[in-house]
Amino acid sequence: MQKGLFSFTSFFRSHKTVAHSVQLVSRRNFFADLFSENNRKIYQEQRLLGYTREQMFDIVSQVEHYSTFLPWCVDSQLLQESTTKGKLYRVTVGFYLFQESYDCWVTTKRPTHVKSVSITGNLFNHLINEWSFSEGLPNNLKTCTVRLLVDFNFRSKLHAQVSQIFFDQVVNTMVASFLSRAEALHGKESISRQKPKVLQCVR
Repeated sequence: MQKGLFSFTSFFRSHKTVAHSVQLVSRRNFFADLFSENNRKIYQEQRLLGYTREQMFDIVSQVEHYSTFLPWCVDSQLLQESTTKGKLYRVTVGFYLFQESYDCWVTTKRPTHVKSVSITGNLFNHLINEWSFSEGLPNNLKTCTVRLLVDFNFRSKLHAQVSQIFFDQVVNTMVASFLSRAEALHGKESISRQKPKVLQCVR
C-alpha cells in the first residue's frame, strides 16, 4: 500500500514538474514572441502631383509644422541643428490610447530629397521616412513626381497589433495630408488628383 502510494506520488510530482517546465517554456516563448523584431512594415509609393518640387519639399522638410496638419502627429519640436547630421526633432505621435515620442534626424537636399531616421523612442526599433521629388510633366512646370518610402519596425508585437490601424491610416492619408497642406498654402493642384502607384507594401 505504501509502495503504491509512493509510486502515485512520484508519478504526480514528475508530471507536475513537466507541466511546470512546459509552462515556463510557454511563458518564455510568449515574451520572446511579444518582443520579437519580426514586425517590420514597409510602404512605398510614387505619384504625380500638381505642385512644384520646391513647394512640396518645403512642406515635407518643415517637420516643426507637422502637428498642424498630420492627424496622428501630436507635437513636433526642433531640438538641434548640425551642419553634418541635419536637424534633430522630437516627434510625438498619438493614436487611440497610445501616445509616444521619438527623436529623429532629418537630412535634406533641396528640392529633391528629405529623409528622417529615428534614433530613440519606445515605440519603434527603427522608423525611416524618405521623400524624393523629381520633375513632373514636361509641359507643366507646376507638377512633380514624388516617391515616398515609410519603413518601420515596432518594438513589440503588443504595439504592432494595436497599431496596425495606425499603419493603415498612414498609408491611406499620409500623402493626402501633405496635399491638403499644399492646397492651403498654394491653392488647388495644377492637375486633377492622381492615384498612387504602390511600389512596395509589407504589412
